[in-house]
Amino acid sequence: MPMASRAQPAASAPALPASGLLVLKKDPEPGHLLAGQQILVDDGSCPAGQIKELTGGTNRKCEVDAGVLDTTKCHPVTGTHRTSRCVARP
Repeated sequence: MPMASRAQPAASAPALPASGLLVLKKDPEPGHLLAGQQILVDDGSCPAGQIKELTGGTNRKCEVDAGVLDTTKCHPVTGTHRTSRCVARP
């Protein structure tokens, strides 16, 4: 009986460490991080052994037309800005 092959993750799929946070290679574009959402960004901006943690803010309101986010139609509103800090690698 042939062995069932196991599906391999796509090479371009973002990694999920034990912390469960999404890991990207660069900061997401404005409007693509939800308020309060936390992700990790491995862009080399933090010291050795650390990684950047981004937390989404609430300072932008962006329009979505036909399910597509239009970042040219993002308007500042009262709220908090996106924050980042260096944290220990998971």
